[in-house]
Amino acid sequence: GLTINPLSRGVAKLPEARANGAWDHIKDSVVESQETWAQRGRKVGTLAAAILVTSTMPLLIASAAPVLAGLAFTTPAMWAGLYLTAVEEKHLGLAKKAAALVGYAVGSGVGLVKGAAKEAVGIAPETHAAYELPARRPTGDAPREPVLPALLHKLQKTLFGHVPQRSQATEIGEGIGILGATMAGALTIPILFAGAASGPIALLATTLLGPLVAMTAAGVEENALGMGRALGELAGTAVGAVLPKHEGRPAKTPGQPGLLARASHGVLHSLAAITEPIVTFMVDSAGLANNLFREKPWQTMTFAERPHPTVDAQRVKDNFIKLVGIDGVYRKEQAIGEELGHQLKSMGFAVKQQPDGTLIGTLPGTVPDAPTVLLSAHQDTVMPTTPESIRVDKTRIRTDGTHVLGGDDRAGCAQILEGVRSVLEQKADRPEIKVVFPIGEEAGLKGAAALRPEDISHRPTLGFVCDSTAVDAVYLANDSVIITPSSLKYNYSQEDPLVQIVLRSMATAGTRIRLMHCGVMAGAGTDGNTPAFNTGHIRSIAVGAGERDIHTGLENIKIDDLTQGARHVVGYITNACDLKVDGDAVVPRH
Repeated sequence: GLTINPLSRGVAKLPEARANGAWDHIKDSVVESQETWAQRGRKVGTLAAAILVTSTMPLLIASAAPVLAGLAFTTPAMWAGLYLTAVEEKHLGLAKKAAALVGYAVGSGVGLVKGAAKEAVGIAPETHAAYELPARRPTGDAPREPVLPALLHKLQKTLFGHVPQRSQATEIGEGIGILGATMAGALTIPILFAGAASGPIALLATTLLGPLVAMTAAGVEENALGMGRALGELAGTAVGAVLPKHEGRPAKTPGQPGLLARASHGVLHSLAAITEPIVTFMVDSAGLANNLFREKPWQTMTFAERPHPTVDAQRVKDNFIKLVGIDGVYRKEQAIGEELGHQLKSMGFAVKQQPDGTLIGTLPGTVPDAPTVLLSAHQDTVMPTTPESIRVDKTRIRTDGTHVLGGDDRAGCAQILEGVRSVLEQKADRPEIKVVFPIGEEAGLKGAAALRPEDISHRPTLGFVCDSTAVDAVYLANDSVIITPSSLKYNYSQEDPLVQIVLRSMATAGTRIRLMHCGVMAGAGTDGNTPAFNTGHIRSIAVGAGERDIHTGLENIKIDDLTQGARHVVGYITNACDLKVDGDAVVPRH
């Protein structure tokens, strides 16, 4: 009776709900649930197809050609299966479409029950009402580190009086250490598990699920203990200490790619196709594991009271659809660059274009002693986009599955443009604003890595790189990018003024914050991991733009998340006015 009664009351109230408008809320709940579960179905269908093909292909090869039986159960055979799965999913997508229909049906029922239950107990639809974070006095806590790197740094400080400064060799060594530990886990854990277990569990360990689970487990180890991270940092620092010091070479103006570059691009494109059926599950599993490292967000700075940040939801949606419809992979960003430059100039920005196409816009502020605010999102997409493949549902924007959407990172571009435009329309106080739209992020942070800090700003600057995924997630740390040797890691305490602005902006916009230390998946990053964005007087952090299932045909973004990210940008700009420049430092104004 206790379980059934609330639902029964909800069903009994349906005629009344139609009269008072609550029925619309139930219908909205059904529609949102249908789209959510259909998307989940597409993902499950894609993974199921990959598991089926990769588990049956070795058996088919071995039975059809016994001479190849020795090769049938190797990694190349699994890659071949993944590639075939990716081709089928792109052009036919039978499993994806069938699972989406099942998800749609399940979502219909779930949405009806949830909507009726909320109406029965009087739960109002989510409105993103602002809320106050719990206040706490600053404690001076250092950024969190995994156990072994923290012990290493304490030992170095005891022996030498300081922790050796991180060098390029340190970053490379740590990156290799993390990758090595993660890959070792992915290769060995399934084999050990299959040998220790039996039956269906052992069989699953030998399929695609085994390495996926093992990689997540190894990633958790690296963020909790950090064995590979500590060993790699130690080895990299030692190597860097004996290498000759030299000045960095100036960035070259890009020309036509050479044979090696074209071959590398082809290999990367093939790898992208191979991993497409599983990459979304790698990201999802990493996201679940990252929640193990959550901490409670606190407000340790005093901010002025400001109105709830408002943006034009229809405008940011329309602009996003316009931007993702412009094809612009690496080395072909001219069209998207022209559009972004045009929009910046229409708002009064002075726009400078680098030789490689990276755009740097400057807009003077009305609060001269506030730190400069840097807003950034990259121009390029990982694969081509096309307006014909875009599908707009009631709650989300996605594609027909044949192309990536391009939300990574056109969502960040649209949110930055809308956030700045809204601040100007509302005549709100603002600091100096720098907008940087780099090229070639997906190819290894090419545009950002070619910049110097002085190309962006000559004064203390706080950067917000709108290129993380979940709009409610804040990662305090991010590792250097493996394929970009000049990249670096960052690691902040939530008491840092940069992070405090992010937390305040999200809370004021009504976003329930998930505050985490670092991503379980290693080797990925953003333009915020380059020296130009995180050296000396410029300090940056990646913030969520809301795109989901990136780098695949399943990529999508909730329209609500797109709008919410633009509200966050309004907060990054206006809340920065509560800090001031004191010499080379940025300190709270109040």
